[in-house]
Amino acid sequence: MTNSLDFKIKSVYPILRQSEKKAADYILKNKKTVTNMSMKDFAEKAGVSQPTVMRTVKALGFDGYTAFKRYLKYNRNDSEIPTDNALHPWDTMESLAAKTTASSIHMLEETLQTINIKNLEGAVKIIVSSENIAVYGVENSYSIALDLTNKLTYLGIKCISYSDVYLQKVSASNLSRKDAAVCISLSGTSRDTVEAAKTAKQSGAKIISITNNENSPLCGCSDIVLNTGNSDITIYGDAIFSRVTQSAVITMLYMGIILTNYEYYSKKLQKSGNLIKNKQYTEDL
Repeated sequence: MTNSLDFKIKSVYPILRQSEKKAADYILKNKKTVTNMSMKDFAEKAGVSQPTVMRTVKALGFDGYTAFKRYLKYNRNDSEIPTDNALHPWDTMESLAAKTTASSIHMLEETLQTINIKNLEGAVKIIVSSENIAVYGVENSYSIALDLTNKLTYLGIKCISYSDVYLQKVSASNLSRKDAAVCISLSGTSRDTVEAAKTAKQSGAKIISITNNENSPLCGCSDIVLNTGNSDITIYGDAIFSRVTQSAVITMLYMGIILTNYEYYSKKLQKSGNLIKNKQYTEDL
């Protein structure tokens, strides 16, 4: 697993000047001690100038050396991501930005490790071979359901989603063996989503579930499970980062569909783009 600071450094390393790379190398080897160093001490130990130190920390996304040191302080006890990812009243905007970025990176890396490529390929095949696609989800997951619906619609795939849970169940009852349902639930235990999945299953439709709980009721009635990982950060029961991993998985599906027939779907995207081209301002405002 990549340390979040290591990730930052590796991301910008190729574009750093030689002296800045020297400063970055020193940070990688001395993260614990740099926390207590002044900029002058850092520069002397690393063998660079103070302006070089400032350019380096700014290249890493920090407003200044103080913000950089504060970030190190919040992350110094963990080899991967900050151990304390919870939101506290005493958090600063710098620590908040660090926590958000590090947590998102961690969860996306976990999703990449967890996702079953064969299941991803199977889900893509189901979607492209189905006559109709229904997408179900509630609360936070509904925004992801709507995003997937929009993406599939742009590709010319017949797709529906409903915010009303009653209509979700009614639409599920009207699916057939030629159709498929994509059901999105972080916990896999959302009653309305599970009931929609069960109803769609009884109608003969194929069920694709996107969840981080493979032992959930939703997975029990699914043909294919796309696992988004096993962790999330909550505040008062609300999963803050669930949409980060869910969005990544539906984007994988979207891009996977395009890959099945690149020329065909590229033309579909171009056609859809041309239809809404006049909805953008082309002159200076």
